Amino acid sequence: AEPGMPRGAAAARRRATSTRGGLLPSPEQVECVEGDYECLGSCFSNGTTIQEVNEPLNRLRAYKGTDDSVSPTPFFCNVVDDQVEEECGVVMPGTGVGTDTPTHMSFTTVADNRAGSPPFVEDFYFADDCMSFTKVVRAPGTTRMVCTIKCSDTSAAWPWCVR
Repeated sequence: AEPGMPRGAAAARRRATSTRGGLLPSPEQVECVEGDYECLGSCFSNGTTIQEVNEPLNRLRAYKGTDDSVSPTPFFCNVVDDQVEEECGVVMPGTGVGTDTPTHMSFTTVADNRAGSPPFVEDFYFADDCMSFTKVVRAPGTTRMVCTIKCSDTSAAWPWCVR
């Protein structure tokens, strides 16, 4: 039992916020990470810079289903530069608002409109204030590549994101 809570209340609260085996992010967590971000960085292959990354718009939002009427889900999607790429993922357990660990999210590419682009696996590591995050991007398989990309919030400040 959690201190100050009646026996069984914490478990009841966890059941109320879980869905299909995953925990729903709190409204504070959603508000903390949702935003419009500008991202700049570099990708490397075999120790050589292969490209500079400039993504003027990353639109990170909680996923609510294809018609936006579905109840909240544990998923988030990030649309890069108006549909060039879309990646979807989840907040890693034990991180984010209400914990001692900044938000860490894990994503995979679900759509990419660039010819020949491999699917990517991406981790987003948020700053404590949720105003920026660093993407660590990997391209598994035959394309051996890793990227580090710094993303800064270009939308309004999020004063309610305090751990």
